[in-house]
Amino acid sequence: MLKFNALGLLTPPENISSDIAEFEEIFVNNIQTQKRRELFDNYIHYTNELKKWCGSVKLTQWIDGSFAMKKPEPQDIDLVTFIDFSIAEKSRDDLKDFKYPLSEIVFGVDAYLVKIYPPGHQLHKLYVSDRIYWLDHFTKTRRNRMGNKQFKGFLEIKM
Repeated sequence: MLKFNALGLLTPPENISSDIAEFEEIFVNNIQTQKRRELFDNYIHYTNELKKWCGSVKLTQWIDGSFAMKKPEPQDIDLVTFIDFSIAEKSRDDLKDFKYPLSEIVFGVDAYLVKIYPPGHQLHKLYVSDRIYWLDHFTKTRRNRMGNKQFKGFLEIKM
């Protein structure tokens, strides 16, 4: 069960394990707007196409932004998909549509990809750095009028 604070932000401020069914129930069915349904359908299309491209490999996605709050009319869905470097590098051009800015044009989602380099790989530090960047970015809101940020959680979906 997902928990929200008084501002409609997910708590605690970390990656919160979920699945697509819960994601749809809480953020689409429970907050019924045409915009939310449209954005969720875009997300499903994006995810299905990415899974086709990747094959049977397990993927982890972090989902954030105004869609992952109780805001009735979000602008988009922000997401990061973590993908094994060997899959991501087999054909870089094939993945260009799955990364911002083309992901927004092609699929209607604000999507980014992070390559997972295993421990011992010369680029493992790049993966660790990218993960820390997104963790920090997704656990805080933008500054409000008073210049303050609020702590918040975000969804982690494994498929």
